[in-house]
Amino acid sequence: MFRQAIKSDLPIIKEWIYERAVDLKKKELSQWAFYLNKENTAILNHDFEQGHLYVFLDQQQELQGALVLMEGDQWDFDLWPDHTDVDAYYLHRVIVPITKKGQHIGSQLVTYAKEQAQATNKILRLDCARFSPFLRPFYEKHGFHLAKILEEFYLFEWKPVK
Repeated sequence: MFRQAIKSDLPIIKEWIYERAVDLKKKELSQWAFYLNKENTAILNHDFEQGHLYVFLDQQQELQGALVLMEGDQWDFDLWPDHTDVDAYYLHRVIVPITKKGQHIGSQLVTYAKEQAQATNKILRLDCARFSPFLRPFYEKHGFHLAKILEEFYLFEWKPVK
């Protein structure tokens, strides 16, 4: 089940992001290095306050993952210059706790974002680290097409079925 995040979810999600950043550093990947400083997870406060933070719960109502789904911010608009011509959602901070890795929760999070885009006939866009060996195949498996390659990022789009 999905729902908008509530305030008590924030410390848990922030910890997941920090733990993932530490794990990625151990693997010598700089993706999410920004979050190695725990203070930087405060961006989730803004996501929450704007109503953009969503969580996935299991049958026991325990948090299993989270994502940010929004109509864009300055970061997105800088990456996607055509943002004024396209009706889109932007997907950010898809996070699954390390202890839940391999349970296809990430796929459920992405499917939820696609369902929201489909329901509103919006394109779904995201950026991800270009140097991650996992992310490009993951998003392509979920029907996203590579729209652009930047120095450090891949830009992906998914278009709703008409």
